Order: sequence, then structure tokens, then C-alpha cells
Amino acid sequence: MDHILVTGATSGLGLELAKLLPSHFPNHGVILVGRDENRLGRISKCLGEFVSVIPIKCDIAKRGDLESLVEMINSLSVSHGFLVAGSGLANEFSLNSPEVEDELVSATCLGTVVLARHVLTGGGKGRKTSCHRFINC
Repeated sequence: MDHILVTGATSGLGLELAKLLPSHFPNHGVILVGRDENRLGRISKCLGEFVSVIPIKCDIAKRGDLESLVEMINSLSVSHGFLVAGSGLANEFSLNSPEVEDELVSATCLGTVVLARHVLTGGGKGRKTSCHRFINC
């Protein structure tokens, strides 16, 4: 079964897209990635009534979390039909501190690039991948 990997799945665009997936892709499982474990549990329970759901707590703005996520995805041995990168921070931009801006860049750029490389190229380890769509929102 193909899976759709959704980052930022606990709020904002990632959450809204995750909620739409079961009706549009009923034959796909969903891997939900987010920073808030409680929210991941709630959305997983809701979506789990319709599709197979794998929730993973991860802050993709942190390199260590991101590397652990890639290892976890490898251990699941699932194929990826899509990667939906919905991670980011939703603040009034003018109020962001330099630290928040750094986190925003890490989540939206570094996290997205590392995950895209992993799912689109099989992690750079010569593995074939079935991911054929990448959506960055």
C-alpha cells in the first residue's frame, strides 16, 4: 500500500490537507508527522476511521529529529505515493524573533529538502522509491 507522508500534520495547511486525504485517496495509508503528540493522537484517531495512519512525533526543524524520522520511515518499509510538506510556523511575520526565523527556515527548507531527497531517491542509498508526487505548501 502506498502511503502519503504529511509534515506539519497537526495544524495549518498540513492538518487541513491531512483531513482531506481519506476522501481523495482512500487506498493510501497516511504517515502524519508533527511536533505536538496530543494533536497527532487526535488527528490519527479521526483519520484512522477511514485509512491506515502512522503518527510520528518529530520536529523537522531539528536535524536530529529529522534523521530519526528518516530512519523510522526506513524501518517501516512502506512505499510513498506522495510527500506533502506542510511544515512551517504560522506567526505574524513582523513579530518573529531571529530565533523563530531560524526555526522557520529550518522547518520549511532543511526539513523539506531532506525528506524530499529521502522519499524521492530512496534515501540516497540506491533503493528504488515509488514516491511520484511532491507537494510543498
